[in-house]
Amino acid sequence: MSINQDDALTLARLAGLDLPVEFHADLFVAYEKLQGMIARMPRRERTDEPAHIYDPTRFMPPTV
Repeated sequence: MSINQDDALTLARLAGLDLPVEFHADLFVAYEKLQGMIARMPRRERTDEPAHIYDPTRFMPPTV
């Protein structure tokens, strides 16, 4: 995915960053690298997340 510099600056402003002009080019390069890292991350199902499948009642003592 590619993003133009104006969109990258808009995202930065929405995140609360008010960058001086001399950092704009660095932000654009960093965003492109971030997109590459995100693209390489494996996609997993929600069921892979332990918090979604953990059943604490299985570890409780039996009730009488």
